Amino acid sequence: MDYHRDCRPFHLEYYGRGLAAISINKRLSNVGAAFKLLLIGLFVVLALIFFMSGHASGAHMGAQDLLPSSSLGIILSGIIPVMLFKWQGFEVQVNVGDEVDDPQRTVPRSMLTTGGLAFLAYVIPIVVTIFALNKSQVAGSSGLLQAIANVTIVLPHTLILPLKWLLVPILIVALGASGSTWMVSANRAYAIAAKDHVAPQSLARFNPRTNAPSTAIIVSGLIATCAMILAVLINSFGAGTLQSLFTLVLGFTVSVNTLAYLFIFPDLLLLRYKQPAANRPYRVPGGVVGAWLVSILSMFYTIIVSYFLLFPASDAIKSSGVSRLTYEVTQLVALGSIILLTVLFYLWGRRERRQDMANEEEATTRQPLQQEANVDRH
Repeated sequence: MDYHRDCRPFHLEYYGRGLAAISINKRLSNVGAAFKLLLIGLFVVLALIFFMSGHASGAHMGAQDLLPSSSLGIILSGIIPVMLFKWQGFEVQVNVGDEVDDPQRTVPRSMLTTGGLAFLAYVIPIVVTIFALNKSQVAGSSGLLQAIANVTIVLPHTLILPLKWLLVPILIVALGASGSTWMVSANRAYAIAAKDHVAPQSLARFNPRTNAPSTAIIVSGLIATCAMILAVLINSFGAGTLQSLFTLVLGFTVSVNTLAYLFIFPDLLLLRYKQPAANRPYRVPGGVVGAWLVSILSMFYTIIVSYFLLFPASDAIKSSGVSRLTYEVTQLVALGSIILLTVLFYLWGRRERRQDMANEEEATTRQPLQQEANVDRH
């Protein structure tokens, strides 16, 4: 299997979109969301026809089948981390607040809308899959495309193959739009932070034509490319299967994103106590009690997920197709590399800040001397 070829379309789409203007990104995000809803709607319609036409024979799921049957280790190391990861990223919309009209009204409404649509996008296909398909068909539905393939039997045979070919690019665009939207906002936040000298000033450059943080996007693209190649190489020395590669990359992706929130969530309480009178466009309701409540709940799940992603339970390791040593070394080495790079960028930015302050001080000292020299000359 050519892993590089399989990953390249998503990879190029993410970072190609990131370099585009915000207005173009918003349109592409809408197209991606429309494609995702199209896929879900198509599956729901076909599944209902499949069920009502009598094709769904065999034993179906009952109420007892909906109860958790996996071991606690798989739930903590596999299910909860993915669920938490699915709900991360809705808040990154605040990073483009200066690009929209009335952000105090638009951004919270957008977060609620996208969160609600995401909830329906998960719940509706799951409910339809569970109750419209029999147990064997549910077990064989490894994803949305496979679930759609299970119910295309209701269509004429001449339409099935063209439909499958059409659904693949639609799914690529839908997934690419979702991932690149998150990436655009995250890189924008890092570029703005670089302006405060927590990273090299070169990462704070915005393209004057598109207003995109082009340097930050290119650097993150290079880092992601190196990480992807490293994952493929490590996987080739191990099991060498798509399942093992998926396990390594998913674990690393979820852990890196989740660990970042260990430093983000406490900031809500810190800022509430350090700057209680500051004017904030976005505020958690409920005052200090509400802030403590959401912070404790968020940190509780984040800490659990972070630990079990780095050190999964034995049941999760056995079902992943990857040895514990390979998995943990991959996660810890990659995480350590990112931490080291972050520290280097931070020290680089601080060094530039000291140079800028020294230059400003020198210019301030030189200006009165020049004025005195001009007075003496006259």
